[in-house]
Amino acid sequence: MVTMVSGHPENVLLNMMIDERKHIRELAARRIKVARETDRSHSSSSSEIRKFTIPKFNFEATDYCELVNWLDFPRLEPPITCKFTENDLEEIIKTGSMSDFEKYPCHTQAVERHIKVVTDAARSVCGKERREGYIRAKLESRKDMAKYTTKSDWKS
Repeated sequence: MVTMVSGHPENVLLNMMIDERKHIRELAARRIKVARETDRSHSSSSSEIRKFTIPKFNFEATDYCELVNWLDFPRLEPPITCKFTENDLEEIIKTGSMSDFEKYPCHTQAVERHIKVVTDAARSVCGKERREGYIRAKLESRKDMAKYTTKSDWKS
């Protein structure tokens, strides 16, 4: 059972790694191994910024792992699995559990704060430059504010 699948092929691949069906997990492992081999053969690609292109979805798919045409998408490994060894990958495929992922939250409080600032900027001003100015001004004003690290520091 899949909880949520984002359209990004790397996220689909991560979901495939923890799928309840073993053959889907094995397919994900093979795709990651091919991506690693491709990356080794293109040594300069590790220093380049990976540009995301929106894939075309197969809306006739009967399973989430068929949403993306894997032959059209460049073979890239999800960044979070880059630290995994071959043995780690095999263990994940065998068990269907990635307990190490629990150490890496997908959203932190800082990310949520910045999302709020960007949303406020979009509501308040029009235009790319004005939004950027609004965001920069907001972040600069936060730097000037007093910081209270403990309750005893907070005095009215």
